[in-house]
Amino acid sequence: MAVDDLPHNFPSFFKIILEPRHDLRKLAIPKKFLTDHGNDLLDVVSLKIPTGKTWEVELLKENGRAWFNDGWNKVVNFCSICHGHFLMFNYEGKSQFNVYIFDMTACEIEYPLDRHETREVQKKVSEIKAKINSDAPISSPEEKGMGALVREYIRKFGTLNQLHIKMINSYQFDIPSFTVVMQPSYVSAKYCVNVPLTFGGDSGEHTSIKPGRSYTLENSSGDTWTVRCIGSTLKYKKFYMGWKQFALDHNLQVGDICVFELIKVSKRLFKVEIIRSSSDSAAAGAVTSPSSSMNSEDGTED
Repeated sequence: MAVDDLPHNFPSFFKIILEPRHDLRKLAIPKKFLTDHGNDLLDVVSLKIPTGKTWEVELLKENGRAWFNDGWNKVVNFCSICHGHFLMFNYEGKSQFNVYIFDMTACEIEYPLDRHETREVQKKVSEIKAKINSDAPISSPEEKGMGALVREYIRKFGTLNQLHIKMINSYQFDIPSFTVVMQPSYVSAKYCVNVPLTFGGDSGEHTSIKPGRSYTLENSSGDTWTVRCIGSTLKYKKFYMGWKQFALDHNLQVGDICVFELIKVSKRLFKVEIIRSSSDSAAAGAVTSPSSSMNSEDGTED
């Protein structure tokens, strides 16, 4: 995450989880942050991850120091925080923090989801998908597939978070596809984007995304960018090499949504539809000339 991506006037601090793992039991707050903002902090603070899930955590103060104490272990366990993870705490005031977590690949983790929330979201997504597949009118009557589902969901409910995305990605469409909401690390700093581990799992060997392979991304104008997948087939997969240029050329912002549709399996070609999070980002989303921005990093077939 680049410094410029943090909200103005909102102070932040970071922690790296090192051995021995005392920080997994209680997490110390930097002394300078405590000096500058400690008087504003209550005995209980709120910690929120990008999915919106929030924990109330005790702030233990002793001898001019402070720690996230009771309740911190719940955050650690839920997010599987471990040795080598990098945590950014963005303070919003009123004892409320946004928490961003990066793993040992230097990329933001794919945040887990709260199971008790999934049924309601599953029902909403099912209703919209049934509407799209029926004769009922939608916002774009000629549109079908993943893009239509995402647009109609936003039109009806106004928001789309990681939980909604996971539910949407669980459906099988005629064209293998998946959807990603842009997170801070996807559009700044290390520039890598998570790919669902389950993508293509029910569609056969040829539609799966494999680490070490290169893939082509095509925008609505027909311009293409080459990206490479890194990771592990069983643990995580990310588009990395080449993704930065794609993100910069399309001025991707946090909250924007990318819909990836595998339109040519043999060529590993994805059509990418970008759904802006706001009209402001849409207006700023002009793509630079392909001749100056086309990514030429390793696109070799293996």
